[in-house]
Amino acid sequence: MELNEVQLMAVNISTVLKTILNDRISSSKIYDLVDEPNHHSFKIGFTAYNFFYVVFQYNLDIIGCYIEAGNNICIPLITDKNCYSDTVIEDYISKIKDELELRIPDKYLKAKGWL
Repeated sequence: MELNEVQLMAVNISTVLKTILNDRISSSKIYDLVDEPNHHSFKIGFTAYNFFYVVFQYNLDIIGCYIEAGNNICIPLITDKNCYSDTVIEDYISKIKDELELRIPDKYLKAKGWL
């Protein structure tokens, strides 16, 4: 089966997430994929550090990442006004990693061998 451009982008970003976050990520899935004329979007949901459920979102060339906190509450990880898909994705995901680690107690990270 040949992947379309949006599916391929989602798979590539998912691979980069897994490469940079390594054993800090589990239960990764791609969902809400839309590939229609003038509308391309997808989400990648994953558990990070066995601590947070995180969503990476791509929508019309704008990317974002947030923690789902329940009750329709989302906490953005990168607070730049807009991050466009031409951003170096490896740098963006490294920033996500740093932001996640700021929100997790050092004692927990040390116990898991992540700090």
